[in-house]
Order: sequence, then structure tokens, then C-alpha cells
Amino acid sequence: TKEWFTQEIADIVDKKAEAYVQWQRHRGMVEENKYRDHYRTLAKMVKNKVEARQREYWQEISVDIENAVKDHDPATAFQIIRRLRGNGMNTEHIAIHDKDGNILTNSEDRLHRWREYFDEMFNVNTVVDERIL
Repeated sequence: TKEWFTQEIADIVDKKAEAYVQWQRHRGMVEENKYRDHYRTLAKMVKNKVEARQREYWQEISVDIENAVKDHDPATAFQIIRRLRGNGMNTEHIAIHDKDGNILTNSEDRLHRWREYFDEMFNVNTVVDERIL
């Protein structure tokens, strides 16, 4: 799962918080302006980094959705959209395995496996005793 809040942003936010504490500790002192300016610089840096990362994040998500649609994999595309919508439901697919135990990730392969499974379950060859009829 991709997230826009990266470790780099978390580190800068921590530095900004520490700069704010330092600024507050030096209020009313000769050095106050130096600490305030440092805090403001970091606050602007955080704002710029967050905005840039959010733009990058939405671009990555858009590309993922476009690729899923191009690959004729609507399940993945809608899974991404539902996750973004945030309706609180878990939209993760359960693991579906082929007959050899390999996990199927493509929606067409999953659909084919379900078709295979139900074919085996409900289309059973039966032998009818002619004497009963």
C-alpha cells in the first residue's frame, strides 16, 4: 500500500516540532528570532514536502488504476478506488489458489478458477440405473 506520509516527511515534522520547542524555550531572549526563523523555515519545508509528496502519490495511484484498466483487470482498479474512497470496508481479496496451490492475482485468472471450481462441484457425472426409471 502506497502512502503519502513517508519516513522523510515524518523526520522533518519531528525536526519542526523540536524547533518549535526550542523557539518557545527562548521566548523573550535575545536569541528568540534565530529560533523562530529556524522553526518557520522548517514549517515551510514540511508544507512543501507534503504538497509535493501528495502530488506524487496521486500520480502514482492514477498510474496504478490506468495500468489495471489497460491490463483488463477491473477488480484491481476498483479495489484501489474503493480503498481511496475509504468506506471502511476491507476490500482486500481473499487468496484464491489454482489447482497447483499458486496464488492467482489477475482477475481473469480468478474468474476462470471460480468457473472451474463450480464446474467441478455442480457438474458431477452420475450414473442412472435404468431399472429405476
